[in-house]
Amino acid sequence: MNNSQMKPNRFFQWQQYKRRFAEIQAHLGKGGSILIPTCTKATLYRPKHAAMFKVTRSGVFVQRGKAFDCLNFSAIRFTWGRKQRQSPHSG
Repeated sequence: MNNSQMKPNRFFQWQQYKRRFAEIQAHLGKGGSILIPTCTKATLYRPKHAAMFKVTRSGVFVQRGKAFDCLNFSAIRFTWGRKQRQSPHSG
């Protein structure tokens, strides 16, 4: 098989997955947090959770118990921690 017979952009998604994983790891490495919302809940991952993320040729995944959830179509929000709510009764 030569270059003209290869499928164009066959490594494009793999590069996107690796880039997204690198962004997640870099943000967590700087002390930031990652917020991943789903239909029913939102999960906040802090720097101590960095080892829960992995990348394969199939996509970016986060560990959930013994299983892994795919993040390919998830909206990932890069945050700098949780803002503290002030009670309306505090002075």
